[in-house]
Amino acid sequence: MEITFYYSFKEFEKNYNIDFKNWGEIYPDADEIDYLNELRNKYQLFFYENNSDFTINSNWISSEYPEYYELSIIAYHEFIQKKLIDYLFNNGFSNFDGDILEIPFDIDVMDFWEDCNVRTRKNSAIIDDEKHKYLKGFFTFNNYTNKLDFDSKKFINFKFTTKKILEFLDKKTQLITSKIKFEKVLVEDNDIFSTLQKIKIKGSLQSIGYLFSELIEKGFIEAPKRNGKDNTSAISRMILDHFEFIDKEEQPKPEDIRKTLFTENRLSTDKQNQFKIPHSRIINTD
Repeated sequence: MEITFYYSFKEFEKNYNIDFKNWGEIYPDADEIDYLNELRNKYQLFFYENNSDFTINSNWISSEYPEYYELSIIAYHEFIQKKLIDYLFNNGFSNFDGDILEIPFDIDVMDFWEDCNVRTRKNSAIIDDEKHKYLKGFFTFNNYTNKLDFDSKKFINFKFTTKKILEFLDKKTQLITSKIKFEKVLVEDNDIFSTLQKIKIKGSLQSIGYLFSELIEKGFIEAPKRNGKDNTSAISRMILDHFEFIDKEEQPKPEDIRKTLFTENRLSTDKQNQFKIPHSRIINTD
């Protein structure tokens, strides 16, 4: 599939998403970065700072050895003009004597743009440049004058179009690359988190619940707050996130932890008295 080539940034930007979608249906194993690289290869051909920097490659067979030249857009205009006229003469678009070019008005000479770029006995030169097929967009053939007309304003404006398109492609690439890196970090973080082992804790749910409630009450654990009060649900989830109750066949639910911490702890007074935890203010005097 030939990627659509645009001569205005507005049209390029407007059609980008649908063009990418169509291209992706043809090449399902490619991604957007691949598409951006394909576009960049095309438009990079036309990136130049000054009009004098823009050249088109050609080669000529001279004494059986090719010679290579870089044509300006003006020289290229003259070159293709002659190629088209020669091609038309050689393919029957002339009068009976063969000296006057006669082109029916229902014929679009621009259809021969690619066909005329061939070596002939009289003219062994060809354009050897990938830009050639895209340069067609800057020319029209005048059937009245039998001459090729060049749209210089469109050509000069395309220099700015190219710059904007390449900037668009670079920004797109940076955004996608940044997104990929971010997603990779998230995956790596999740992998690390999933492999972290919880602290294994032994004991009944009642005893462990009471122990945590004492540590919170005595100031050794700073519990999250909600509306100025201990957020019991958050505390319960945090305990389950970091501790594994190895004496239970199934891990308790957050609601089970919340109850043993605050509302329904059934540990006997004798067993509670076995936990002698002073207040943190007494211990942490250094």
